[in-house]
Amino acid sequence: MKYIICVVVVIITLFIIHRLNLLFEPKIKLSNKDNISLNIKSDYIVVLSQENCPYCKLLEERIKDAKGKHTIITLTNAGTFKYDNYYTDMDIHEREDIINEVKKIFDTGMVYFPVILYKTKIINGLPKPEEIDDLFN
Repeated sequence: MKYIICVVVVIITLFIIHRLNLLFEPKIKLSNKDNISLNIKSDYIVVLSQENCPYCKLLEERIKDAKGKHTIITLTNAGTFKYDNYYTDMDIHEREDIINEVKKIFDTGMVYFPVILYKTKIINGLPKPEEIDDLFN
């Protein structure tokens, strides 16, 4: 009888732990990037970077001398954004448009850094060197 009671207690405990896990599980809105429709009106290529991201650093080094107009927006470890000089020199309407389009990316809940945005195009993650050269030159 003791064994049966122990098994029942263990099963009930596991069930309670499972239900608590479901209760506190983060609710992430999964979205396919194909469902996001961007329309950046700027001629700038927007690079979303994250502080201390090795892939972001690789991309930034690769595009440092690129001919194409680009701006880098970095998500800091404190959860704030840091903008480069190209961004701060833009017209206010151009900056607002970029921020509105970037917000769409973050609203999906699925962001893989670096992210490259140009007009209607979204590239998640570090692209191949040839793709980087084609886009930024």
